[in-house]
Formats: sequence, structure tokens, C-alpha cells
Amino acid sequence: MIVKFNQYINELSMKKGTHISNPLHTKVKSGTQTYNQEIILDDGLSFRFTGFYIRVAGIWNIQFSDENDNLDKAPKRKGASIELFAALEKVMMQFIEKTLPDKMEFRADLDEKSRVKLYDLLAKKIKKKYGFNYKRVTTSISVLYQFMHKSVQGGWLDPIE
Repeated sequence: MIVKFNQYINELSMKKGTHISNPLHTKVKSGTQTYNQEIILDDGLSFRFTGFYIRVAGIWNIQFSDENDNLDKAPKRKGASIELFAALEKVMMQFIEKTLPDKMEFRADLDEKSRVKLYDLLAKKIKKKYGFNYKRVTTSISVLYQFMHKSVQGGWLDPIE
């Protein structure tokens, strides 16, 4: 079942109607970094992938939002969530290959069961493909995914509600 789902995701990521912008990776002298990419589905729905490098903690915080900066809204069109996830997976892999993060994190609202399942799948793929250890932490409002590359020494950060 998982093999068929993964194959389906791979096919959707190659769908011609979905557009993924070129990444914009910005570094500032202070050590601050941002990484932005836009995903536009074939029906015009627009979503933003944003990474903020938090220098003090040495971790990339990943956020995913729609064009109105809503972090928790899924597309309403049937099948669009899977199409969007396929594009998100592709953008996440591009982000990792371009920035080579030591640590990164993203989260899903606890009440978004389907997003949590998709993020669980994404976390396993990141671990397998890029050599990250990851920790899945459930808080009272969200599921936090923290990743640390196997080559990094140090501990995990405490989750913030």
C-alpha cells in the first residue's frame, strides 16, 4: 500500500500543471537566512514554503502557508491536498540539498489528522534519503517534527507550545 502511495506522490510531483518557483535563498551578514519558494497548483491555488534560520539555536524553522499566510489551511478541491503534498515534498528536498541544514523543524496542528499522516511520511523520507535523525513531539496543540543530521553533535531543543 505504501509503495503505491509513494509512486502516486512521485507521479503527481511531475504533473505539468503544478508550478514551483525558483528558490530565493537570502543570507545576511548577521547570520540570518531565509529560504522561500512558491507552489502554484494548476487551478491557480498558491502556497508558500518558507525557511527561517534561527542562528541562536542553529536550526531552520520551516513554515508552509497559503497566499494569505494561513499556516493551517488545506486546499478545498478534491485531490488538491495530495497534489500539494507532492509539490511540498519536492520543494523540501530542494531546500535540504541547497541549504544543507544541520537542524530543522516543522509542525502540523494536532487536529489536522491527514496533514499529520502526510508529515509522518515526509519525515521518514527525509530520514532515509538525507541521513537525519528525527524526533516527533506531540504537544497540546501540534505535532512538532525536529530533525538533526547524524553528523551533528548536540542535543534536541525543547518544543515551544
